Amino acid sequence: MTIRRAHQGACAVAALFLIGSWSTPASADPITDENVVEHVQNAQTAADHDQLAAFFRAKAAEAAKSAQRHRGMIGVMRSKPPSNWRRHCERLMHNSEKQAADYKALAAEQQQLAATAGQPGMQHGM
Repeated sequence: MTIRRAHQGACAVAALFLIGSWSTPASADPITDENVVEHVQNAQTAADHDQLAAFFRAKAAEAAKSAQRHRGMIGVMRSKPPSNWRRHCERLMHNSEKQAADYKALAAEQQQLAATAGQPGMQHGM
């Protein structure tokens, strides 16, 4: 193989890499708390909405776990006189339960949007 052919081959590989990186959809990026708004704004395909639904289901599970953890702490404190600790845990438990319900509703909404993605006349994103 000549140096010229090796150089042409390297250029071709580099060009394919650059084209591939430019054409990568935003939905390939993992959704985080920091970029979820961008993903919601740009969601158009069923895959975009499915990815958002999975993110919100995971957030619901985290909130439910927090509620359970605080419920356990309340149980420990039940045998003691009322305290700031117990009130704190009760508030966090209730807030976490509400948060889990909200995240479940967001996930369900994204699943519905995924089911209708691509259908004529359907507006996607939020």
